Amino acid sequence: MFGKGSGGTVLWGELKMMDWLYMKGIPIDAQYLYRKGMEMKAGGRDEVALRYFRQALVIAPGYAKAMHEMGNSYANLGRYDKARIIYEKARKADPLLYANMPFPQVPEKPVGSAGIV
Repeated sequence: MFGKGSGGTVLWGELKMMDWLYMKGIPIDAQYLYRKGMEMKAGGRDEVALRYFRQALVIAPGYAKAMHEMGNSYANLGRYDKARIIYEKARKADPLLYANMPFPQVPEKPVGSAGIV
């Protein structure tokens, strides 16, 4: 079932992630909302994704990955001030979140703007 072959590696990876989330105490409802947010974000629907990430954070306020992706959605929408604040909250919620990736760099102002957001 978990051996090599088609789908075995993916399933094993999903199980490892689920174990990590379980150990972090992330409720299944929050995980579901996070995944829905990721689907919306992948489809370029960042405003909708933000709603899912917010709902996930209502259920699990310390869900750093949801905070991080919320920051990514804000950045995609050009709302850099909010993105910066959310990224910092994610770092405080889980200092190890950025251990294997760089802390996101967000521009001070939207590109091509006069500072009006």
